[in-house]
Amino acid sequence: MTQPSQPVGDTYDVVVVGGGVAGAAIALQLALEDLNVVVLEARSSEAPVPGSWVLTPFAVSELSRLGVDLGPNVPGRQLTGVRVLSHGAVVPLSFDTPGEARTVTRGFLLRELSAAAVAAGASWRWSSNVDGPVLDDGIVVGVSVGSDEICGETFVVADGALSHFGRALGTSRRRTRPQALVAVATVDDPNPIQGGDAWLDLAIDLRERFDLPVPGLGWVVPVANGRLDVGVGVLNTFRDSDSVSITDVLHRWRADAPGATDTTINVAIGTDIGRIPLGDGVWPRTGPNWLAIGDAVAMTSPLNGAGVAAALSTARLATDAIKNSIQNNDGLAIRQYEQALDDHLGDELRVARLVGRVLTEPRVTNVVTRAAAWSDASLARAVQLAVATDESEGRGRLQRLVSQIARLTPEPPEHH
Repeated sequence: MTQPSQPVGDTYDVVVVGGGVAGAAIALQLALEDLNVVVLEARSSEAPVPGSWVLTPFAVSELSRLGVDLGPNVPGRQLTGVRVLSHGAVVPLSFDTPGEARTVTRGFLLRELSAAAVAAGASWRWSSNVDGPVLDDGIVVGVSVGSDEICGETFVVADGALSHFGRALGTSRRRTRPQALVAVATVDDPNPIQGGDAWLDLAIDLRERFDLPVPGLGWVVPVANGRLDVGVGVLNTFRDSDSVSITDVLHRWRADAPGATDTTINVAIGTDIGRIPLGDGVWPRTGPNWLAIGDAVAMTSPLNGAGVAAALSTARLATDAIKNSIQNNDGLAIRQYEQALDDHLGDELRVARLVGRVLTEPRVTNVVTRAAAWSDASLARAVQLAVATDESEGRGRLQRLVSQIARLTPEPPEHH
């Protein structure tokens, strides 16, 4: 953190720190509003980006709105639907429209979003490692990148879950909110299905090596080039969570997964392990002239882990707040983002956190997942809430139910 000096280089309306999904999406939208935007991305333009993402119907719809082509030649697979697995039961839930949800390689999506942002008029600076903010009387006036200072009017924190830039501005994880320990292995599928149905298999009855249930999700999903992503995400809300080995949970799930019987899953191309704050798990979310989006603000739901959808949703809400702030010369308008997050995501995340708190005892987890396995209607509603588009009629009804539950479930007090 440095004090201001004579600015070097251009001054921008908006400086976006981080060029992931959220950073690229907000840069694209602000550029389309004729704002002067720069994205500072630490990666080089040639750096490989391994892995794939699952795009929910909302994410697919939002990317389409942004002009990102997700046609048949995109590396990844269109998904037929979700199969929920628990205690030997399998509940298939098909999507209404083919291609409504899909997988896509991370490298492809990031390239498409960054190219669209540049085409819309945004500046993009690769290999830009931000050292920290430049402050003037507590207000961010620029960022330090090596010997340069890049100045701006408004700043967007979009550098991911660890968010070094956000920490420099005073953000921190809310200790009462859940986080997930996630492990994903990309594996060869020796019998890949060319065309035909492709399902996202979700397990809600994860177990660790001593056969104790743990709260979280396991998944198997076909990605590009005849490969599968096999992953687990375990919430830290349950007793003795620190003693659970995420790799043990992943190996157990790989042995129990549908692919272990349908196709032999045995060759790991690579395994990623990370810890991700969830459920509105970062505070503060805004400052006098900055706001945080994507994983940097931790708005992903603990019930679905749909990070791309959360990144796109927060970017859309932040775009409106920044546009109003700059175009109306109203610094207080940046706080509209806080209210927008609560209005659009607050109730759903509160209920998700409630579920996380309920599943603190392995015995409770076992009972809940067994009961859910035999209620097709309940699972269908839960999956619809997790993956439906914002505009769907069914999601509207579910959101009203979620809002009613949220109002009746007080949470532990926060200590910021």
